[in-house]
Amino acid sequence: KTLTLKGIEKYDAHTIQLIASTHNSSTLRLSAVRELNDELCFAISVWDRGSVSLPKLRSIDSKMARCISKWKAKKLLLDGLVELDASSARALIKWKGRKLSLNGLRSLPTGVVRALARWKGKHLALNQVRDWSSENLDILSKWKGKTLELGGITNLLNEQASPLAAWRGSGLDNNLYLAGLKSIDESVAMTLAAWKGSGGSMNLHLPGLPPEQATKLNQKPFWRDSNVSLHANINSAAATMRVDLAKARNANRRNRGQVKLTEEERFFMALERYLESDE
Repeated sequence: KTLTLKGIEKYDAHTIQLIASTHNSSTLRLSAVRELNDELCFAISVWDRGSVSLPKLRSIDSKMARCISKWKAKKLLLDGLVELDASSARALIKWKGRKLSLNGLRSLPTGVVRALARWKGKHLALNQVRDWSSENLDILSKWKGKTLELGGITNLLNEQASPLAAWRGSGLDNNLYLAGLKSIDESVAMTLAAWKGSGGSMNLHLPGLPPEQATKLNQKPFWRDSNVSLHANINSAAATMRVDLAKARNANRRNRGQVKLTEEERFFMALERYLESDE
């Protein structure tokens, strides 16, 4: 549930505390906030659960970033920010939450990337940054979080894939989302498949790949001994191809014997049969 407070500038800390104690909402969405001041920032800090979303907040200075870093929410959605300097980023990363979403930023100075790489959270979303230098990706690869979203990348080159393949991750189950990719070269995929991280495994999410390319890519031998699992958007792909996934799952279950197949493997088997029948 999301609680939206229009005209939040008029609310004081006591009012927000009252709202926080009487509402079961998991997200506090403050769509009217376009700038922060000391009083308002302190008031928002009372919200001690779920998410705080500020979709219209365009910029913050280091003072406000220090204030935000004391907020108690578990997820911080600052998708309205269009700029962030290094000093503000260094203050912001002291926030102790789990997810930081900065999907309004279209470019990141090296100093900001260096600061974000030191943030100790679990989920970092930077889905509007399109131009990533290999240097900045190399810096970002030192981040020890679990889920990294880089949806602004629409064309991934080998020199960019190499630092992504060196991403340290959390040491357990990691997720890399490259939602902006509509195609990927086999050599680039092979580079990503060589990911080792700090241990564990990585789920590589490429929901934008066409179904035909996804199934062919998944059959490449370099995935067999890889710690990386390729994920496509099963539901949207199946809708386009008119594949009945329930029937495909049942057919695979009857034919697989004692071999245990994953959801992704069953999908790709159904997709392969579809492509063969179309030919």
